[in-house]
Amino acid sequence: MIDLNSELMEQKMKVDFNTYDLSVKELLSMVNDGLINIAPEYQRQFRWDVERQSSLVESLFLGIPVPSLFMATNVDGTWEVIDGVQRLSTMICFAGDDNVREKVNAKKAEPLKLKGLSKLANFNDKRFADLPVGVQNKFKPLIILILKLRHDKRFAERSALRYMNGRPTGSLSFLGGDKNGTVGGIASVQRGCRRQLIF
Repeated sequence: MIDLNSELMEQKMKVDFNTYDLSVKELLSMVNDGLINIAPEYQRQFRWDVERQSSLVESLFLGIPVPSLFMATNVDGTWEVIDGVQRLSTMICFAGDDNVREKVNAKKAEPLKLKGLSKLANFNDKRFADLPVGVQNKFKPLIILILKLRHDKRFAERSALRYMNGRPTGSLSFLGGDKNGTVGGIASVQRGCRRQLIF
């Protein structure tokens, strides 16, 4: 008779990931220090318009849950974003300084001016720097959930596909990574996903 419990425990032990609660300020600092890598492929994929970015910022201010950022670990210890580039880039555009915005080429390093907000209507037409210090201080400590997978490119990218689409789609030939050990094929993962999250 097959021992289902043993099979379950054996497979669970192969799943190696950590969760982190990091503040917006910590995330911006890690991007600025090069500890979080937004690959060049992602820079070209930052397509959210101002209204959608503003909607995320409003949700964060109001404490509305948003999806976690999904990352994998490179051999040099840096983290690479698998899912969440749009959300992380929006935080950078809004609350990051010139240096961190330039690092990810976030909308040509222009700070985000909020637009189209309904619940925080008085925040419209304001940049982060235009907000009172007390309001700024409510944004940067906000906590974002990070799911970080082990350094295993195949495991990480297959998991990304399942996480974003329910099942792998298309070829998995991009799973090899590059010579530096970074998690390759991230753009291919995103292009293969049919179901998109609201944020």
